[in-house]
Amino acid sequence: ANAEARLLLARIFHSSGFGDNRLAIEALMGGLKFADQNPSFLDLEYLRVLFSVLSLDEQDEQRIELAEELMDQIADPRTKALLVLQAAQAEGELGRYQAAQERLLRNRLQNSPHGYILMANSFWRAGYLRRAILTYEQGIEKFPKEQQLVYTLLSLLEEEELWEELLSYADFRRLV
Repeated sequence: ANAEARLLLARIFHSSGFGDNRLAIEALMGGLKFADQNPSFLDLEYLRVLFSVLSLDEQDEQRIELAEELMDQIADPRTKALLVLQAAQAEGELGRYQAAQERLLRNRLQNSPHGYILMANSFWRAGYLRRAILTYEQGIEKFPKEQQLVYTLLSLLEEEELWEELLSYADFRRLV
């Protein structure tokens, strides 16, 4: 019932030489059974690795269920935010954009950098390109030093082949 040992095992199982996410997930999920005896199984880092591997393995339904199951057991606000963001991201991956947005709004995380990213991605995937761009721009205005927001906006503009906007935005960022 050692969280650090399970994290190490998961990293080994996930490594490029081994490359088995299924075993990494089993090792980490198995540790959750001991959370009542050892609270380090509910630490931010442990759950971050678990949700990361679940995401890589495209276990989106499991991410949503697990986040909801663990929510009442977590007191730390940063860890709770991780759970909400993971569930919202998984809902977006499953095409449940409205549910993802509602989750972010219900938990007041839509105004965080990751919240802006998830909201914008939801708008984009639902076919509301201009609304997605506006959401990114609002997030960047509120969090100007958050490079992830800038990067994801530029990636969206590139994906949509909006070259003039991409160049214009890149030139503007250089001036600021």
